Amino acid sequence: MADAMLRRAVDGDDEPAHAIEQECLLHLEQPGHAVVLFDGVCLLCSRFIHFIVDHDPSARFQFAPLQSELGTSLLDKHGLKPDLSTVVLLDERGVHVRSTAALRILLFCGFPSYLLYYMLILVPRPVRDLGYTLIAASRYRLFGKDEGVCRRMTKDMRQRFLAV
Repeated sequence: MADAMLRRAVDGDDEPAHAIEQECLLHLEQPGHAVVLFDGVCLLCSRFIHFIVDHDPSARFQFAPLQSELGTSLLDKHGLKPDLSTVVLLDERGVHVRSTAALRILLFCGFPSYLLYYMLILVPRPVRDLGYTLIAASRYRLFGKDEGVCRRMTKDMRQRFLAV
């Protein structure tokens, strides 16, 4: 089911975003599946997404830019305002933003990445989020914006992107 949904989204099918969103939400109800919403023009964010793809052999995570129709629709469905300064994780445990989202993602990226989760989750969330916010505020200046040059995606990798 999820593979067919992803092929439609990636192959440019004109299916409305709300239909893809409904299938995406059904897919999320299955344990072990999650969606990561990210700033689609931020190079730091893109590098993080590629890190996840490279360290997620079970293909737990699927991706959509926050700026996409699907991304904004999922944010609205979960009562979140559009905010390009955060990564959003939708998983079986709920909706996570900022440092908590990033750490929960790292938890499933294998050794040694998951060690960061166990070390940093002990830091109080307001302190973690302050560090996250400081980096997010200067990410374009430090890492740049995507100018249309992106990593070449394999067919398997492309299927994990719900929207582009």
